[in-house]
Amino acid sequence: MSLITLLALAGFASAANASDTSPRPTVAGLTAEKICRKYKSHGSTVEYCIPRFTGGTALVTQKLNSDVDKMLHDNVEKNLEGNKVTNKPGSRWAFSYKQGVVSPHTVSMLFSSFVSIGGLAHGSGRRIFFNKDLDHGLNDIKLRDVVGSDANYKKLTDLLAAQLKRGDYMDLQVDGRELCKPEDASFTILPGGIQWSYGSYEIGSYITGEPTATLSWGTIQTAVNSAYLPSFKKWLANNGLVQTTKPTK
Repeated sequence: MSLITLLALAGFASAANASDTSPRPTVAGLTAEKICRKYKSHGSTVEYCIPRFTGGTALVTQKLNSDVDKMLHDNVEKNLEGNKVTNKPGSRWAFSYKQGVVSPHTVSMLFSSFVSIGGLAHGSGRRIFFNKDLDHGLNDIKLRDVVGSDANYKKLTDLLAAQLKRGDYMDLQVDGRELCKPEDASFTILPGGIQWSYGSYEIGSYITGEPTATLSWGTIQTAVNSAYLPSFKKWLANNGLVQTTKPTK
């Protein structure tokens, strides 16, 4: 796969040291600007796009930026240092910030990591999720926090399976599969709901592609803990609603 093709798939700026200065959400002074860079490491070409947080309090921005930097290092540099299969001269690595939402209470972002080692083999990619709770020490948000109870978790997985089956995916395998686990954070919290994203082979064969499914707050309002997710609580208030089920641990 050529570098141009790889960059197109990853959504990167083509020039080295380019910076995407397009507007980003601003909440209580906290902003996330997308920056893109290109460099050489261990004989491989690495290109990445990550958010750089500014504004807000110094403690919050420093912790968020530190966590993003660690995620980039763990998913790229650690592999380059220790993986002899992918660390071949001429291999190309891409780490991309795909989408993100900065809210008053949460930061939720989706990244993708992709490596091409050349030859006839297709590249290998994976998705990385970054969900931080700004109200509770910048802790990672897990699905168990979002649903609040085993009963809600069962409702959510049933709704997610039904939504995926409505998609136009070939060879999708959702029956009997664990689409999401209570300890997982493989989702993105959006203003209108929650989106799940899957990589190649996760819930189907390679031809299935990378399925996504978004469940709106309206669809999952009886399976979400409003006390934990302020964005959901705000949706309820805007629609003149109250939560019909009380989350229980």
